Amino acid sequence: MSNVIKQVFDRGEKMYRKRDGVPVFSKTTYCCRNPVRKIEYFFNDIKYCYQRIKYGWCDKDTWNIDMWFLAIIPPMLQYLRDNKHGYPGYMEEEEWDNILETMITLFSKADSKVNEVLTPEEADEYKNKGFEFFSKYFWDLWD
Repeated sequence: MSNVIKQVFDRGEKMYRKRDGVPVFSKTTYCCRNPVRKIEYFFNDIKYCYQRIKYGWCDKDTWNIDMWFLAIIPPMLQYLRDNKHGYPGYMEEEEWDNILETMITLFSKADSKVNEVLTPEEADEYKNKGFEFFSKYFWDLWD
């Protein structure tokens, strides 16, 4: 059983590093010594996986929506930029790539987990600029 759990953790950690997402299974959750709690956490994480499959988000995501958003949006925008099939008709492809790259950079810099050297005011400034772009081009974020 512990070998199966280790494989799930390893896959989750690899996925986290690969896509910069927010894994349901996290090693820090299972660091307690009480085996009953570990089993409880494991079944809760199974429930969270089901919620993500069914709804696209889980209870765990709502505990820290701000960090979840900053962890999810830059990789999504990066994927859109790298794999797009088009761009808004009122601009050139290079201009759209620059706009997406600007949003990726601003939201990435606002993430305090990545940039611990930023003051809260500086992180807030990047976040606000990122949301200005996000709001302005919201209806263009399609593929």
